[in-house]
Amino acid sequence: MNRDRRTNKPSVTHPSQRAAAETTIQISNLADGFISKGEVANRLGKTARTVEQWMRRGVIPYIKIGKGRRASVLFKWTDIEAHLKANFGVGSKRS
Repeated sequence: MNRDRRTNKPSVTHPSQRAAAETTIQISNLADGFISKGEVANRLGKTARTVEQWMRRGVIPYIKIGKGRRASVLFKWTDIEAHLKANFGVGSKRS
């Protein structure tokens, strides 16, 4: 069995195992309720640029994964709704 040098975890080598691992990751992200910047913009009826500005200003909560320019940003929709309602007294157009 091969091991990944960076994580010391067993590496997935067979294509069917790799596809199953990717599917599991996608399903777990959906189960956790995390969405992308584009989906947040769509649900709020704004542009992705507006969402970026709101992130910098602290208008909406987000989770940053990684460091620097290549970091990924995810949002938990329930947290965004609660934050907007608590701080601005508004909800979203779509639930």
